[in-house]
Amino acid sequence: MPDREAMITAIETHCRAESAGDKEAWVNIFAESIVIEDPVGSGNVHRGIAAVSGDFWDRAQQHWPKVQLTQAPIVSGNEAIAILKAEIGPDGARQSFAPIVAHFVFDDNGKVESLRAFFAY
Repeated sequence: MPDREAMITAIETHCRAESAGDKEAWVNIFAESIVIEDPVGSGNVHRGIAAVSGDFWDRAQQHWPKVQLTQAPIVSGNEAIAILKAEIGPDGARQSFAPIVAHFVFDDNGKVESLRAFFAY
């Protein structure tokens, strides 16, 4: 089972690295078999580190995302829930999304193997 603090650090890194455009730090939190569904129900499911670090990353960064935790993550076993807010879009036309409920599942090595983001879109 992954360490609770390592899981929280990975979630914080997710927010900080995506917001800063730091692809290397962001990709480093994921397992090779990562599955990201963002947002849930949209049909946008990305499977594997190549898809996540390619198409998903490129699409997300086109919107200049700023992602923040709004409270401490809730950790239970190898899963965590993070309540987030995000701003996307260019200056002068930014849109805010909140709350975003992000469900993270971690492998035994503390890498994120699943990330599902729930929000109204």
